[in-house]
Amino acid sequence: MAEQENLIPLAGSLLIAHPGMGDPNFKKTVILMASHSAESGAIGIIINRPTELTLGEVDNETANTPLANVTIYQGGPIASKQLILTAWQWNANIHMFKLHFGLTKEMALQVHTSSDVQLKGFLGYAGWDKGQLENELQQKAWLVCPLDKLQTQFAFEKRLWFKLLCKINPTLLLLADVPVNPLWN
Repeated sequence: MAEQENLIPLAGSLLIAHPGMGDPNFKKTVILMASHSAESGAIGIIINRPTELTLGEVDNETANTPLANVTIYQGGPIASKQLILTAWQWNANIHMFKLHFGLTKEMALQVHTSSDVQLKGFLGYAGWDKGQLENELQQKAWLVCPLDKLQTQFAFEKRLWFKLLCKINPTLLLLADVPVNPLWN
């Protein structure tokens, strides 16, 4: 029980997969945590796996709207066909990050017009049951990184995992490109 009382909420943080992560669903991923609690577990979206798709191609209702060219990302292995619209914004005045998770199309249209908001679409999400993420963190499967203004500038790049790993723990980069089977080298 004491471990749950000391739980640090990770909502708004980034999870960086350890280079030794073997699960192909999460290998070399960066996850933006949308929610995290001791009672209900955690939910996040993978932000460094863009697809070749746009929102207009995935959702016919948005094909002829300003949302048509919004990039779609592979958000995670759970409900991989479910579309989740997400926007985020860095407020420079108060040095705060604001996440809009699970927007309706109408809300997405409203925030899309703002120049300081990044709008993205995700197919699926990552989720953990109660205690599951905490167990994975104890096993060092994830590195936790607070989200700051610098990360929001390059957040959706494919190489985000490498950039963050280099920033957090450069020695782990030695493991980053090790082949699954060293004999294949």
